[in-house]
Amino acid sequence: MDDLPAHRERGEYFNFSGNNKLPTNWVKKQPLQIQVENTSFTSTAIETYQLDVESTALIRAAEDILSLTRSMKEAWLFGKLDTLGENERDVQRREALERDALTVKNAIENGVVSTMK
Repeated sequence: MDDLPAHRERGEYFNFSGNNKLPTNWVKKQPLQIQVENTSFTSTAIETYQLDVESTALIRAAEDILSLTRSMKEAWLFGKLDTLGENERDVQRREALERDALTVKNAIENGVVSTMK
């Protein structure tokens, strides 16, 4: 591609790979110095198109991240996301409640507790 400036040929721009179009190289190793070597309309059109594609990909990546965080917040708020799990205290409390419920059930079935009329 003879129409591309030298910084494009060296690959000193965002590197997009994979289907998700997320940039794999966020920070450049050297500051980008734009050198205009070819001022033709074709070169300008290619540069404009490249900038448009890269900015669209960055916007899409930001939208994907926002969508992911929004769905995680919804899952957390509505209880679908269990971030803490059960700790030992919760397990002991649940087991004690089950024992108490079983004791009450057995007492009712054996006639120890009279039913209210």
